[in-house]
Amino acid sequence: MRVLGLTEPGAWVVINGTPVAVESDGSFRFDMLLDEGLNTIEVSAASAGGPIQTRTAQVSFVPSELALPFSLFYPLDGVETRQPSIPVFGVTRPDAVVAINGDPVDLDASGIFAGDSELEEGPNLVEVVATDIDGNVRSEVIAVFYTP
Repeated sequence: MRVLGLTEPGAWVVINGTPVAVESDGSFRFDMLLDEGLNTIEVSAASAGGPIQTRTAQVSFVPSELALPFSLFYPLDGVETRQPSIPVFGVTRPDAVVAINGDPVDLDASGIFAGDSELEEGPNLVEVVATDIDGNVRSEVIAVFYTP
């Protein structure tokens, strides 16, 4: 996550205990890794001789792969084929709903899904979207080139 801010030029800034460089215009930025779950971000700033001002924010981080696991196994992005359709398969949670280019496909008890995507001559985009009951969405769009 990137924390951005603006203070007085010449001020000092500390974010979660780490001193941060302040640009000549008073702007600063700090890139930080978030832990899974609730994270507290504390930003303290002060100019020469001035009082220390502190702001605190909390950010919750849920990795999308934990919310809804999703892997597209085939086809690979950029694949070329001479067939007018291409098989598409991957895996997600077994209770998810999966669509290939808007058409729903079945999943087995392990969450493996398979379907086909019809292709037009030239470049094609294949979009696979998985959604679960909690509203988590994962998707992948790949390019497939069909040359008859």
